[in-house]
Amino acid sequence: MLEQLIVGLDHQKSRTVLLFDPGNPKSVRVDPLFLADSETLDWIASFFYRSQPTSLSDDQGLFRDLLDIAVGGPVQEATLPGVYALAGLGPEELKRLFSLRGRPEHIRFLTRFNRLSFSAQKEGLDRICRSLSFLGDSQIAAAFSRAELYLPILFSEPILLAIAVSPAYSDVNRILPFLFQWTLHQILIRRSKPDDLPLFIDLGGLAPPEGRLLNALGEKCVGLLSLSDQGESACPIPPQGVFLNEFAFLSFKKKPKPWRFPFFKFLRRG
Repeated sequence: MLEQLIVGLDHQKSRTVLLFDPGNPKSVRVDPLFLADSETLDWIASFFYRSQPTSLSDDQGLFRDLLDIAVGGPVQEATLPGVYALAGLGPEELKRLFSLRGRPEHIRFLTRFNRLSFSAQKEGLDRICRSLSFLGDSQIAAAFSRAELYLPILFSEPILLAIAVSPAYSDVNRILPFLFQWTLHQILIRRSKPDDLPLFIDLGGLAPPEGRLLNALGEKCVGLLSLSDQGESACPIPPQGVFLNEFAFLSFKKKPKPWRFPFFKFLRRG
């Protein structure tokens, strides 16, 4: 399997390599809030709270409302680090800021927010900060601060995208699953095109999605596999004919130190 993938990549017209690796100066950055529609914002809120947002009296509803305000606000706030910073202001400073801005969405937020007790306001904001605590690391926050990665490119040209987070980051087991699940969500809500390239996703030890999602991904010519160092595949679900055509490759990985990734090194040579 590994040898076939390398042979396939070697025959691509393009050898574009993108790397997401917080702290690496060559890393691309991501912004899950960039061009996010209501469905994506619902998904982000539900991911961090593991339940659908309901009302402002629930913490996830408060988070969902802040996501809405963030995407329509200043550029520096329209990111997850921006939401983390807003929640970190605390109730009084947040209310003061939104009162000064006075846009309709701020007024609606304040009207509902002020119905809560101060302790409920504080606890709601504190829980948002805890949910996004991985953004307290400056390198992680910077990696989520700008939309330099446009996922549909994976279907339009042969490319290698490696998403790697060092185990040195204490929240690596939250960051990688979030990026993985967000990627799957973006793939599933995207409208397929007749000329889409097949896409391989190396899980890198992440748990594969359940059967219904696997079937939905398969319909979009997305295959999942888990490659070991020896190139063995634990759960191959290849799109039919992938080795006869151009394709893209996306890998999730807990990055060891020093960085070793055979596809990345292979594509960079020459």
